[in-house]
Amino acid sequence: MVFSIIREPGRLIASVQNNDMPVQYECSLSVCPNPVCTCGELALKLIPMENQRGILAPHTLTIIPGSKKLKKEDKQKDNIDEMLFAEMFMSQLDEDDYLLLESYLYNYKKEITENASVDSINAHFDYDEVERDGLMSIYNDVLPYAETLSVSINDKQYELIDQYCLLPGCSCTDTTLSIFEPWNDGPHSDFPIILNYKNKQWKEPEGPFHAFSTEILRLKVESQIPDFYEKLYNRHKRLKAIYAHCKRRHNQSRQRSVGVRVGRNDPCPCGSGKKYKKCCLDKDASK
Repeated sequence: MVFSIIREPGRLIASVQNNDMPVQYECSLSVCPNPVCTCGELALKLIPMENQRGILAPHTLTIIPGSKKLKKEDKQKDNIDEMLFAEMFMSQLDEDDYLLLESYLYNYKKEITENASVDSINAHFDYDEVERDGLMSIYNDVLPYAETLSVSINDKQYELIDQYCLLPGCSCTDTTLSIFEPWNDGPHSDFPIILNYKNKQWKEPEGPFHAFSTEILRLKVESQIPDFYEKLYNRHKRLKAIYAHCKRRHNQSRQRSVGVRVGRNDPCPCGSGKKYKKCCLDKDASK
């Protein structure tokens, strides 16, 4: 393993074999701060330890831990020495090294996702399908690095895929849950469960589960995730706020692109149902 963590003071060290000589570098990691970006890239800066500075140069690589590859641009560097070092470094990484990098990337992205304000999230929605056909949205599709809900049943770990209605003005408190075993090819439920997180009511699907009953699932979920219903409420509320913000920005952009003028007393193009002067007029004027 190339990487090691010095607990005190919590530094990450890389030990690289260079011409059969071990060279140690202090490591600095950085990740794309966009909470919805799934590029999976991690920038790694390698700084020679103090006793080797001046003799050895620092290096910067951009690694994609999930695919165990360098970023394409790093493979095409003009500096041949940098390119050779990158290839040598990557050849020495083992499975545990990639797991460490992937864990850092995921935990960092999860933290910024949980702390990101609604107006900083630029997610993609099919607005026509949502409002014409009632298309529901999966929480982790919109926020891929948010907490994944999971439950253990019969010594197996299952993911709970939660999706919600985003229709403006809809006051429903329903969640549709699909249950997956992550390392299997498909879901363990052909019939997703609809539950009302406000009333804690679980509706039986129209067909049997492959592995367990709805009642067993409910008991396991409630015992292993004590704040489960509160989580669903908060996830639904946040998803609707993100949708409303993204739709407003989408409509404003479309309005500017076609040069449509909106009167102060006209319905706001963001779709809120309010008059333009009562909704987005001040925001547009400040741009």
